[in-house]
Amino acid sequence: MWRRGVAALVFSFAVVSAGEPGGGIWDFLPEVVATVDGKPIRRSELSVQLPPGAVPDRAALIPLMRRAIEAKICFALIDELLRSAGIVPSRELALEYLKQLNSLLPRGIPGTPPERFPQLASQPQFQLNAALHRCFARMAPDQIKVTDQEIETFYRLNQPQFLLPEQVDLGIIQFPASRPTAREEAETVRSRLLQGEAFDRVAREVNPEGVTLDAGAIVQLLRREQPELKVNGISRPLRAGEFWVVVKLRGKTEPAFVPLETVAPYIREQLAAAKVGRALELYLRERMQKMKIEFHLEPVAPGSPATGGPSAGSR
Repeated sequence: MWRRGVAALVFSFAVVSAGEPGGGIWDFLPEVVATVDGKPIRRSELSVQLPPGAVPDRAALIPLMRRAIEAKICFALIDELLRSAGIVPSRELALEYLKQLNSLLPRGIPGTPPERFPQLASQPQFQLNAALHRCFARMAPDQIKVTDQEIETFYRLNQPQFLLPEQVDLGIIQFPASRPTAREEAETVRSRLLQGEAFDRVAREVNPEGVTLDAGAIVQLLRREQPELKVNGISRPLRAGEFWVVVKLRGKTEPAFVPLETVAPYIREQLAAAKVGRALELYLRERMQKMKIEFHLEPVAPGSPATGGPSAGSR
């Protein structure tokens, strides 16, 4: 949960997508494929997600249509629930929720920098999730309440997720190994640095267009070739692929666990989000049990009017 960031907040929910149930492969079904409390649901109102590749046979298409019908009913119930709470899913609401989550951690949401917020908040699924979270917090707070004990238990059971890796800050000066004098140049620059010249000024002089090497790879190189280098120390010239490099170890932070009190507010929101998913599932199940839902999914005989007749699978 800690590593995946806001991705863990997206509730799993069946979403109907592109298809053409109003004709073609669906013509073997009646036009009215279900009724809810006597009100019809028509094929032409639905889109059904088909598996990739070959078109399934009729026996496989019928369950797909049934799931599309159930999804339509669920989304209608969700819309009714949100309207009763005076909440409308929107990009603005989703952005507000993301900013609230981001404020709960000193370094923000892991793996989701603020510049990604507008893109994430534009996704209809996330807008719906944010709206449902606010809805249940307003209308049924006890259902999504998270105790301190639940937070501590989650933290203890997922301790490795809260380990911050070693942080290393490097200054790098590179010399193309294709130059015959590259290593000697590196030795000369190292001598200047050891005599007290400012690293940044020398780096700008030698690499005016910046450094192209990956810092992570240089960290691994240092660990392998000069692990004894201390903070503020200057490495000897090291070969890094097509370059010789001189490295300054500007700073180093040892691995450490994020304290429980630091991440507790974020864990609380994550666990509450999971409870919103369960509360929504319970709400939908209870509502649908009180509805008279009849499915009309028996194939229509050739030449018969595809209008839908008696129930072929009510529940």
